Amino acid sequence: MSKKKNYKKIYLVGNKSFLQRNLYEKFKNKKCFIKITFDKIFNKKLSKNDLVVNFSNHINFYKKSYIKKFDRNLILAKFLKSTKTKFIMISTRQVYKPKMNLNEKSKIEPISIYGQNSYLSELNCKKILKSNILILRLTNIIGNDSKKKKRPSLMGMIIDGYKKRVIEFDNNYFLKKDLLPINNFSEILFKVIKHNLSGIYNVGSGKPIRINLFMKQILSKRKVEIKIINKIKFNDKDFSINPRKLFDVIKYNFTKKMLINEINSLKKIF
Repeated sequence: MSKKKNYKKIYLVGNKSFLQRNLYEKFKNKKCFIKITFDKIFNKKLSKNDLVVNFSNHINFYKKSYIKKFDRNLILAKFLKSTKTKFIMISTRQVYKPKMNLNEKSKIEPISIYGQNSYLSELNCKKILKSNILILRLTNIIGNDSKKKKRPSLMGMIIDGYKKRVIEFDNNYFLKKDLLPINNFSEILFKVIKHNLSGIYNVGSGKPIRINLFMKQILSKRKVEIKIINKIKFNDKDFSINPRKLFDVIKYNFTKKMLINEINSLKKIF
């Protein structure tokens, strides 16, 4: 069970994060939300009445096998232990063996370096913070993600490719993916914060769509080349998230219409 809590300050850690930026813009009028870079959070005097949400990762967290000094979640967990500040870690569905209807008890079998590092980070952070941590395993978040950053998102790659009139995909182009609109993600995270949850929860739409169909819908009749570069070693498969565990607690419902509305909104930027 969750026990609702009103935090004094909610620090959103990151610099180029699409998720951080949208969450802040949506709720900045609430004053308690504060954008801050990873380096500067350590200068703050935190307490158990505050909350830290980390959207920041070192570039090597995506590219190299796990090394603790590149794990910013772990560095934050060690810093927050003595202050008793609640911590929300953003993880990924890539920790699971891909399949449809993934739940929190699905088989752990990371499909990428990022997935492997995220899972090891989860384990290490839980050892330190015990019940004072919430881990959110995210699906693909879609929206107008055009800002340059360390690791391009699905939408960042599509938007950048569109500008060049050539969008490159690998085998993922033919798979079903769970896509969650950024506006819905922000609403969900706000509710999660209000409920003061701990443990591990999946965050997704539960409404998978094949990527080639998604591309056809958002591009409509725009003239752009889709270039497919098939990978010989490819571990991903069709997948979808089962978000019921989380949605039942925070009383949230995601509908197919919400996904359609986001697709219609994305059409306008192409």
